[in-house]
Amino acid sequence: MKKGAFIIALISLAAAYAVYASAHLYYCGLIDINHPYCSAFDGFTTFYGDKLRGSLFAGFLTLGGFLLSLKTFIVVNMKKEVFESPVYKKEWDDQKKLDTNNKMGKRYTPLRYLSGVLYAAILACLSTAVLQLTVGLVHSFLAALVCLWAVSVSLLLLAWALWLIRANLVRMFDYLDSQDDEDRQNTPPK
Repeated sequence: MKKGAFIIALISLAAAYAVYASAHLYYCGLIDINHPYCSAFDGFTTFYGDKLRGSLFAGFLTLGGFLLSLKTFIVVNMKKEVFESPVYKKEWDDQKKLDTNNKMGKRYTPLRYLSGVLYAAILACLSTAVLQLTVGLVHSFLAALVCLWAVSVSLLLLAWALWLIRANLVRMFDYLDSQDDEDRQNTPPK
């Protein structure tokens, strides 16, 4: 998970720099190394404070609460429906026997990973909401930039969590389909 968090941090920093460089090029021309700030950005801090900050606070506070309830529901249901099923245990044991390098980890490793990413996404969303209410009150371009960078980090973590949820749900639905097929084969025709 540390590698994924590092990649997200790099992507978000690269995206923030690309947006800043593009805005600077559009509004002020090429970036001067001695004076990287452009006075045309002064209007952005007012726009951020008046139009974006409140909505971002409310949105990320709500999203953090929603993810918190979703985390419990998804993790508990995945554990109960898939990871504790006899078929999954048997398949996992068969795969573990073939894993000579011990790279599979433990049986609940995918669920722990999903839980960790969801926790990081919840923490990022709530931190983003708090940043909007604290640092966002400072009327400066750098404060607005930090708050918007936090938004991008939260959204990237949310996308990662959704991708992992999808992967685990696909695993669950594949298991349920195999159970349904097995039940049909074992049911005598009428």
